[in-house]
Amino acid sequence: MQAHSLFSVTKTPAELFRDEVNKYCTAQGIALTLTQNELAQLNLFMTSTIVTPEVGDKAMYDPLHFEIKRALARRFSFELLLQGGEAAHQKFIKEQSETARITLEDFTMLAEEAKALSEDVKIVIRVSCFLSINEQSKTMLVRYNLSNDSEEFLTQLADLLNKEDIKHLLPITQELTETQLQLLRKIYWPKMHLRGMVQTEGYDNITANFHQGIASGEFSHADFKAWKWRWITTSCGFAAGSGAKYYDTNIHFLTMLVSRELGKSFTTPNAYLDGYLLDRARLAGLTNKMLYPNEKYLLGHMVAFSNKVHILNPEQGDIVFHAYREYRGESQDEGTLATVYENIRKKPEAVAATYVTSVYSNSYDILYNEQIAGGARSVDASAAALKESTLFMFYLLAKLYDLPCEKRASMQKLAMITTLKPILAAWKKDHQSLELTINEQSEIVAQNKVVSHQHISKP
Repeated sequence: MQAHSLFSVTKTPAELFRDEVNKYCTAQGIALTLTQNELAQLNLFMTSTIVTPEVGDKAMYDPLHFEIKRALARRFSFELLLQGGEAAHQKFIKEQSETARITLEDFTMLAEEAKALSEDVKIVIRVSCFLSINEQSKTMLVRYNLSNDSEEFLTQLADLLNKEDIKHLLPITQELTETQLQLLRKIYWPKMHLRGMVQTEGYDNITANFHQGIASGEFSHADFKAWKWRWITTSCGFAAGSGAKYYDTNIHFLTMLVSRELGKSFTTPNAYLDGYLLDRARLAGLTNKMLYPNEKYLLGHMVAFSNKVHILNPEQGDIVFHAYREYRGESQDEGTLATVYENIRKKPEAVAATYVTSVYSNSYDILYNEQIAGGARSVDASAAALKESTLFMFYLLAKLYDLPCEKRASMQKLAMITTLKPILAAWKKDHQSLELTINEQSEIVAQNKVVSHQHISKP
């Protein structure tokens, strides 16, 4: 045994990493042949503690960092779309919910569009699958002081790659041509976050940079298509796994809806959010209700805000409508909230708070789990949780819109389950008790104050 160990071959760290990637891909059924540069880029994550908020407290090392698994899901999904056909479709939908699997027809439509992309765009989309923020990348680029925000980091990096001779610093960008580097800048166009647009995490100025790019001639129809495909692949890998676990029929529908409304900007500037909000309200059956026009915009915003339950039919819309009616009755609101929302979203200087949708999602989870613990069926628990979490959000937005909106503020800490749970419990006892303030760190802090009258929540 001792003699044998003297002549055993010790693998390099790069080879050991390659073996772990191959092992994971085999277990997941991910058929990919990666280049050395691609593997080297993925390896940058192995010492990273940076993860996007969606990862939460999931294991980051198992033994592969969670972001590596997401990157592989993105890349494999894109290759399946380039392959097309029924077999690729089955792999694409393998981990999607049975009730929300993307259809073969929609998959085929996407596949045909993917195949028609130019070779330069295909190369850049493949690069984007593996390009994300991590400590090693930031260290390599430390002199440029890039943002800690994942999306801003990519925007700044893509801009730098076109201005500075630094493409050799990152394994994945070393072989990119000048044309491909220019395309990279377009797919990371500043302040154009597709999920933020789907969930209306912003005001009318959410498309300001997009419109400026169109007006200046810097952002063309072709650039827009490349940008859209970067976000399709990003969504495919939003949840790690085999195939496009997250990009189901609902996400596909909403992605195409946003893309269609954004595409109108080339002929009708500054009309995006009005059209999208009414689309969402119409899908939820809310445009048929006795509501003022600005209330339809507000409720369209609320149904888009809901990313835990995709509200895309009148049955779900009715739940939101009844929550709004209850809010109006309890707070004696005569349409004030809708008017305030309309005024704020039209202000060019208004900046939307971050993590508000996370508050909505986690409120729903807390209330859903309470319903289940109380013995409710899943379908009833979901309806009750959606109603009460939506009612809570109307009260939250009313307080949020009383705060200054000229600077970015964050609800990240409030969105944490441990912080939110007691706030929600106190609000359930008295709906009028919720108060919001902004501290010196630009964090939105919630508390429940004692008021003179008590609200008795309904069973």
